[in-house]
Amino acid sequence: MPSGDPGFHRTAKKYAALGFTVVGVSVDEASLETVKAFAEKHGINYPIVLHDGKIVDAYGGIEDLPTTFIIDRNGHIVKQHLGFTVPAEFEKEITPLLAK
Repeated sequence: MPSGDPGFHRTAKKYAALGFTVVGVSVDEASLETVKAFAEKHGINYPIVLHDGKIVDAYGGIEDLPTTFIIDRNGHIVKQHLGFTVPAEFEKEITPLLAK
């Protein structure tokens, strides 16, 4: 199930006008209805997709949850974080990418 981390909520809202998007990926076997209910319950303000195996493979696999990828405007992985990461760390990586 995707994280309901408030840091993602704030970051998504703060940088949305600059073209930044957080996308959550549910990698468990939850149904669409379960994921929707989770997102509503936790006030998730960014899109969530259900994995189909191809997403996990395309990004080199998921070895830990949460796993967060910072992806540039061209779709290239700039950084991968395994486990919890503080929002300030994401912002240091995101800010230069948004300026490009």
